[in-house]
Amino acid sequence: MLDIGALVSARKRAGEPLVVGINGIDASGKTTFADALADQLQLAGHHVQVIHLDDFHLPRELRRTCADAPPVCYFRQTFDWQPLLALLRTIRESGSL
Repeated sequence: MLDIGALVSARKRAGEPLVVGINGIDASGKTTFADALADQLQLAGHHVQVIHLDDFHLPRELRRTCADAPPVCYFRQTFDWQPLLALLRTIRESGSL
């Protein structure tokens, strides 16, 4: 059986944050998996912060209203990317969560 926590721990460099992305279709268990991985990493002594992309949704009335093809609309008008990118930059620059 693959030990994802051990793989993540092996990639972690001392003093530097490591971002792990988890993706999948709706209701595929991403949150359940992320929570279990976070628990495993915390038990291994890592500081962990789970960031959910759902927390960066644009208001419903703005989502999927563009005239571009569906994949472009999804990425451009579903999420408010600026606050997410700012958060990731802060984590990277400060070296902490």
